Amino acid sequence: MFHDARPAAFGVRLAIAIAATAGFIAVYATAVLTERGQQIDQQALEVSEYARPALLALVSVPALAIACVGVLLLGLLSRRPRAGIAGAAIVVLANVLGQALKYEVLVRPGLDSPAANTLPSGHMIAFASVAAGLVIAAPPRLRGLLGAASAALLGVVAWLLLHAGWHRPSDIVASLLLVTAVAAVGALFVERPPARRVGRGWERVLGTLGAVGLLGAALAFVAAQSLGGGLAEQLPIIAADLLLVGAALACVALVLRSATPARGAR
Repeated sequence: MFHDARPAAFGVRLAIAIAATAGFIAVYATAVLTERGQQIDQQALEVSEYARPALLALVSVPALAIACVGVLLLGLLSRRPRAGIAGAAIVVLANVLGQALKYEVLVRPGLDSPAANTLPSGHMIAFASVAAGLVIAAPPRLRGLLGAASAALLGVVAWLLLHAGWHRPSDIVASLLLVTAVAAVGALFVERPPARRVGRGWERVLGTLGAVGLLGAALAFVAAQSLGGGLAEQLPIIAADLLLVGAALACVALVLRSATPARGAR
């Protein structure tokens, strides 16, 4: 059933899918199902001012349909039709699954204050799924640069969603994890990559920067709980910004890892 069934590649992709799924569940369980989690999540959102950024207005069903066609064509033009189909399927599945989870499955109990469930973010899923689909469908020689550009774009989108007052941090991080899981599963169905080894420089750079961002977010959060004065008031939003950018970078690195064969699985 899986075209690239070599144990190394299969195991890496499956592990990424499982880890991302577990991360999604953990984010929902801590940020939505606990009172303290809801308070921290809402605190970051409350410093924002509602706006309508032009970039976020690009998301629509017709735009996603065009993106799917573009991903499919990219796979066909690079002579990797199965990768193009998998990439387009990632876009469709991630967006459908995100809407189903938000409106039909997940609930937000009124532990802190009554509010509708907004996890995961449909806009974040839209941008991230198209980016993941392009990375999966792209020729190996272009994948790293495309991943770097995608990480930069997703970092901007994540920042806008928070600071324009559209979504809480947990909504955005959960969306990135959901797309990462779907992309890792989709990568299981692509054809085997070329025999030559594909470099992973961008994957390592993005993964390292993502880890630094996540560590910085954790340190800023801890400092906010222990310090007083004006600085403590600014640290929560700094922590949220670092969390979002770090998550975007790390998730793109994981998608690149899913698209790139493991050592010995060339």
